[in-house]
Amino acid sequence: MTVLITGAGLVGAQIARLEQDAGRRPVLLDVAPRLDALSDHVDLQRCDVVRGDLLNSLDIVDAITEHKVTRIIHTAAHPGLTPGGQDDPLNAVRINILGTAHVLEVARILGLDRVVACSSSVLHVALAGGEDNGAPGMENAYPRTTSIYATTKQALENLAGNYNALGLDVVCVRFSAVFGPWAPGGGGPATSAMGDWLTALAAGQDVPILPMRTEWLYSKDAGRGAWLACWAENLEDRVFNI
Repeated sequence: MTVLITGAGLVGAQIARLEQDAGRRPVLLDVAPRLDALSDHVDLQRCDVVRGDLLNSLDIVDAITEHKVTRIIHTAAHPGLTPGGQDDPLNAVRINILGTAHVLEVARILGLDRVVACSSSVLHVALAGGEDNGAPGMENAYPRTTSIYATTKQALENLAGNYNALGLDVVCVRFSAVFGPWAPGGGGPATSAMGDWLTALAAGQDVPILPMRTEWLYSKDAGRGAWLACWAENLEDRVFNI
């Protein structure tokens, strides 16, 4: 039983660590893996790091067939999250939606046991509309996403549900703002913000933190949530808030 982890970043590294702790050899697929950062969290001698692009479905096929993968945990996404999606919308759509479709379709064709797709709690807040309260045929029957990133994650969850109907076992986990230890120059916006706050506090500076409509999630907890979703049995629900 081998797990393919798409995205060798903040969360993917923690999932790989858990797989190693369980005595298995994970495979990490990333378009530009940072071995220096990964080595802080996993034993590089006990995992396989594959350079590959989700936009090339054959890269996914090759990783699965070469390493006899049976399950996928799909963490890879546009690195900029909400700000990045607004600044680089086309690539956010390509990576987050088309990349996810490639993962799901390859898993379906090759008959994998399960895919865990990582979504976002941005779907709780980046919404507007819905004034018609679900009334059939009304223009504002349902809320709509208000950012590119939220739209891509809504599409991810919709695709997951559609592929479930086609017979592929897909589970979605929603992360709030993930932060945690990572090498300089990475880790995402939440990690950068937390690092800036802690650095300022250590220097004795005041740190104003404005009210925000989000929760914070430690990277090890995010990784464990996705990992548990990968191996849990007899699941009745298909979307979980972590």
